[in-house]
Amino acid sequence: MCRLLFGMAAPAAQDMAAVDWKARHKRQSVGFPPHPWSALWYCPAFAARNIGKVECGRTIQPDDETGTHDRQVEHGRVAELTGDDAPEAALPAQSQPEETEGTGRAEGDRRLIFLRILKALLALALLPVALMVLYLLPFIHPPSTLMLADLALFRGYDRQWVPLERISPNLIRAVMMSEDGQFCSHDGVDWVQMRSVIDDALDGEETRGASTITMQTVKNLFLWNSRSFIRKGMEIPLALIADKVWTKRRTMELYLNIAEWGPGIYGVEAASRHHFKIPAAKLSARQAALLAVSLPNPIDRNASKPGPGLRRLAAMVERRARGADPYISCVDR
Repeated sequence: MCRLLFGMAAPAAQDMAAVDWKARHKRQSVGFPPHPWSALWYCPAFAARNIGKVECGRTIQPDDETGTHDRQVEHGRVAELTGDDAPEAALPAQSQPEETEGTGRAEGDRRLIFLRILKALLALALLPVALMVLYLLPFIHPPSTLMLADLALFRGYDRQWVPLERISPNLIRAVMMSEDGQFCSHDGVDWVQMRSVIDDALDGEETRGASTITMQTVKNLFLWNSRSFIRKGMEIPLALIADKVWTKRRTMELYLNIAEWGPGIYGVEAASRHHFKIPAAKLSARQAALLAVSLPNPIDRNASKPGPGLRRLAAMVERRARGADPYISCVDR
């Protein structure tokens, strides 16, 4: 029966292929068999005798002498097979997985984190310099870090800003003679006193403070209050920069308005009213000396209730302040 059917169908199929080859060639692009013999898979017996290897439902045709590239036609789909014993169905080619870049990506992430940390540290280092420029403006009244700490702890503080013109000259002289006698001559750091302190530290002796008024000002504005070599190492360059940015008068004005004179008492105006019930402009030489010698330890030293030791220090500072005119020329009105 199959031979009879083929005898009738084969010439018709070949004639149709010759007449309508272009149309059927066009159909190949949408998945139909690539040439006329592929239609023979509908008659497996004839195809097996004429082509050589047919399995029910598909036709495998050698494309070359080696048989390394066979073509499978299965239900209107064409797939390439490799080898004589090719699998029944050829799987579509799959793309190779991308190489993992875990090591390179981790290294890039570490570099990015490092750059971000470096930028943050640079911004943190430049912030005090930017604030120094801002504090040049006379109407800017900056708070100290101790004031900010009091606010953070909900303690509050008392500070009344006054310009340098409304502060008694007695206090300016007393503070300079007590805290920094070379204020007008150094560049923000008293290197002679600093070397002396370093020598004492290397010899194992107890060190005394060598902070200038400029150093104390930048410490109060930008750093913490506890003593440490780390803080001192940051304080020195900030003082050198501040001495270039601010005038001596502006530095003194800032210092006298942010210095601590007791628990929650900041600035000379608040201190003068708290201890002596008068404004800072009316401070006498003795009152100014008492306020000046209480600055190194304002919590334990009370200017309004001085002990014998505090009175002796105040008397010594008062005597020095009388002859201090040559030393305070940089802040004279």
